[in-house]
Amino acid sequence: KEFTLSKILQDGKPIVLISSSYTCPVFRGKVPIINQLFDQYKGQVNFYIVYTVEAHPNIDISPYFGRVNTGAANVNEGILYRQPVLYSDRLNIVKDMLKNMNIQVQILVDGPCNEWWLHYGPAPNIMTLINSNGTVFSKHDWLNRTPNDLECDIKKLLNGTSDCNVSNTGDFKHSILSDTI
Repeated sequence: KEFTLSKILQDGKPIVLISSSYTCPVFRGKVPIINQLFDQYKGQVNFYIVYTVEAHPNIDISPYFGRVNTGAANVNEGILYRQPVLYSDRLNIVKDMLKNMNIQVQILVDGPCNEWWLHYGPAPNIMTLINSNGTVFSKHDWLNRTPNDLECDIKKLLNGTSDCNVSNTGDFKHSILSDTI
């Protein structure tokens, strides 16, 4: 089943898009907060998880590390999947993920040529909050990594303000220790 943002936006609600893959332990760790925000804002915001390439495939090279990086968490949890070659392989991994995890948000599966992943940014766990008029309100390169907070962005979008006291300012000192890294 094909989804288009323009059709989804017809209900007048903003959209949250979160990229994911089952082999990403960071994504798996973010599922509780994603479910919590979905429960809290489901009447006001459409939430979608967009399933993309495997972040930490077994045996195959990770698209983010340029080397095999399966990770201890995946080995310990038995989440050992190769990078899908066929689209049906990707769909089967999604089925396994949904069978083994409590994910309340609807999953959209990226196309076989990774169109969404290539367009929205080839990165794991990115979040894009799209206003009801179709413009990007905010984008996080990494979902809920300080100082970016999805709930603060949703509150700001819905209410024009938020009670979050997020500050990106501060003082720091640096010194050059050496001319080599």
